[in-house]
Amino acid sequence: MNMTRALRGLAAALFLLLPLGALAAPFAYVANGSDDSVSVVDVATGTIVATVALPPGSAPAGIAVNPVLPRAYVVNTGTNTLSVIDTATNTIVATTVLGNGAVVPTASPDGTRLYIPNFIDNTISIVETSTNAI
Repeated sequence: MNMTRALRGLAAALFLLLPLGALAAPFAYVANGSDDSVSVVDVATGTIVATVALPPGSAPAGIAVNPVLPRAYVVNTGTNTLSVIDTATNTIVATTVLGNGAVVPTASPDGTRLYIPNFIDNTISIVETSTNAI
């Protein structure tokens, strides 16, 4: 199987498996937990168009895309942080410390808040997307 076909299959699988919040048409943002990065996949072609490096030990796990702002939010389980990616430039523009055991983020429909459950702390971090602060 060639690489293009494999990536198209991956993109199709991601479309079915990822929450809709992880898609910023026409791109899917894929957490690569084993190498501390996020792949940006062009869903139409199935190709990786960018890779965003995260700090070592980040272990990214969950991603949400803001429905209003050009931002993707990555929960890093290894560091209990949130990396904010500018989807126009695919660069990290902010990092926020979260509670222990942070998992998959969810953006509010109006894009003003991000909700992140912290299963070890038994809390929820609520991030204001205008400031990226809790």
